[in-house]
Amino acid sequence: GSSGMEDNPMDEVDFTYGMSEIAALNLPAHLGAYGMIEVEKMDEFETVYESYSLAGGSLTSEVFSCEFGAARSGTFRAKPSAMDMAKLTSMIEELEAAEQSKPTQAQISNIINFYAQLLYGFESDTTTMYGISCSGQEDDQKFTFSTGEISVGAFGNGIYPAFSVSDIDVVVEGDEAGTFAIDNFTFKEIDFGPTFEKLGEASDYTEEWFEANMRGLIPSIKGFSFSGMAFDVPNEDDDSGRVTGSVD
Repeated sequence: GSSGMEDNPMDEVDFTYGMSEIAALNLPAHLGAYGMIEVEKMDEFETVYESYSLAGGSLTSEVFSCEFGAARSGTFRAKPSAMDMAKLTSMIEELEAAEQSKPTQAQISNIINFYAQLLYGFESDTTTMYGISCSGQEDDQKFTFSTGEISVGAFGNGIYPAFSVSDIDVVVEGDEAGTFAIDNFTFKEIDFGPTFEKLGEASDYTEEWFEANMRGLIPSIKGFSFSGMAFDVPNEDDDSGRVTGSVD
């Protein structure tokens, strides 16, 4: 769509995508997970769908164009009312009504429980997108950007999944010509189990309690890794020089 500002080439962007398919969609489970219909509160997972696939798509404007590869994910499961939207709206309204006053113990507890429901109330298998490819030009600068497979790991049981991108490649042509490439970059999973275990020990969520237990609230962050980095870019401190390097 366009915002009416004709001098901005980013105002008009076209987005298209191919056929998508959801296998064995359980609509009551889907609506129930978000609190949109009345469901019996249970601690057992229900399958929302068995798999999801997207044929790919594109995003284009006057200055760039991108092609997105096909995407596929496995089974998605949820507990009834795992993300109760009505409850979330009510919490937000209560906090806004309080203005500058501190949240009550009940409000803090509700917020913590809501986030726990998000992390423990959904389960999903790995999602994979088969690459992105973009190109564009602004003034005399041309650029291309592409990736290979992009993967998001399994979500659930307090685990925020790993995110991995392979074959990252950036090429700029023109006065600021340069290249940058990475064979693989992975941000590993984060386990929020220790955080919620420590939160469960509190009788009152006071400012003093948070200060005393801050270290124990930090989740278990597995870290990140990368391989095959190489770059050749302009030296900002020397107009005629280059900065080049590689890391295995």
